[in-house]
Order: sequence, then C-alpha cells, then structure tokens
Amino acid sequence: MQRRKFLVKAGGALVAAAAATAVEAPNVIARPGFRWRMVTSWSPALDVLQGNAVRFSRIVERMSGGRFKIEVFAGGEFDPGLWSL
Repeated sequence: MQRRKFLVKAGGALVAAAAATAVEAPNVIARPGFRWRMVTSWSPALDVLQGNAVRFSRIVERMSGGRFKIEVFAGGEFDPGLWSL
C-alpha cells in the first residue's frame, strides 16, 4: 500500500508541475521578435537563387510563429553590386 500512495503523490506532483509550466508559458511567447536583412549578390532576374532566398525567409518566419522575420534584398538594392560578398 505504501508504494501505491507514493506513486499517486508523485503523479500528482508531476501534474502540478506541468500545470505550473503551462501557466508560465505566456511569458515565453511575449518575447520581442527579431528582424534581419539578408543581402544577396545576384540580381532579382535569377529567379532560382532569389526565389530560394525568399522561400527560406518565409519558412523561417513560419517556423518561428512570425517572431523572426528576414527581409531579402537582391544585389544592388541595398548596396552596390558585389559588395555584399
């Protein structure tokens, strides 16, 4: 009987700890977001390279729940030509 009482108490403690963690979850979600700039060295006409960079930024934004955004710039938009290398 002692073992069953211990298991019931330990299970109750685990449930209480999980509930306390769930209550604290909004503090984690309330962190500020990040905004980065990604400068590429190719022109927007190279759709495969530029399209993959834009797709990568969308995937990162989706996976982070919109908290981490990457703004993609083509070569020559942010700085001249190949200076971004």
